[in-house]
Amino acid sequence: MTLEKINPDALAEPAGYAQVTVAHGTKRVYVSGQIGNDADDNMVGDDLASQTTQAFDNVGTALAAAGAGWDHVAKLTIYVVEYDPSNMEAIGAGMGHAMEQGMTPTAATLIGVQALYRPEVLVEIEAIAEV
Repeated sequence: MTLEKINPDALAEPAGYAQVTVAHGTKRVYVSGQIGNDADDNMVGDDLASQTTQAFDNVGTALAAAGAGWDHVAKLTIYVVEYDPSNMEAIGAGMGHAMEQGMTPTAATLIGVQALYRPEVLVEIEAIAEV
């Protein structure tokens, strides 16, 4: 399996993601949206940075259960409650921990939403991996 990351010259240079990811010869893994909760379903904090860190950790755990790792992720979707550009520092902090675990820039979408399924949830992260 290989993932080819492409940033066409005719598109803006991305910061922290790839414009296109092409998977060759793979098995596809879909990871449901993960939030900042622990194994007992307790939220790890009430701030965006701590919840983002835990949500990325949960995505990593889910990937491992399917025999995948961060290097297999072809697409991330990140939902942030009441998104504002000032949130990027907190999101980046959570993402940084995942990068320490082997996550590399890939195709990604960040979506601001009014709310998620529980009022204390500030972020939810989905992944598609190719193994």
